[in-house]
Amino acid sequence: MPYMIEWRERGVYWTYTGTLTGEDLLQSNFEIYGDERFDDLTYQIVNLLEVDKVDVSENHMRKVAHLDMAAARSNKRIRIAVVARTPEAIALNTLYEKYVSGDSWPSRLFETVEEAEAWIHAPRDLYPPEQ
Repeated sequence: MPYMIEWRERGVYWTYTGTLTGEDLLQSNFEIYGDERFDDLTYQIVNLLEVDKVDVSENHMRKVAHLDMAAARSNKRIRIAVVARTPEAIALNTLYEKYVSGDSWPSRLFETVEEAEAWIHAPRDLYPPEQ
């Protein structure tokens, strides 16, 4: 499996490895949304540091963004931290942001897991939504 899901207290941590496909992204999201713990989530950390290749279409990212926007209607408390360094992974995050609206969860891109964790666990008023 090219991804692992780790459930944490009030959060979920995805680690993607190897070749990341659009189907992997969709499937990993469905696994979270279909779980009873989803309603208690306040954060998601998406770790793309071990991804060697990105094989995700724009259509896949549009679907992921629309899934997130629909899920945000039932749980508005989530924020997403994406950890990426390669141009391909960063471009994937940029494509995601292209399709989400202001009604979706706030998300930010980080270079390290430590930075992502600090943002996730910081009081929300320290990091207001970006404009």
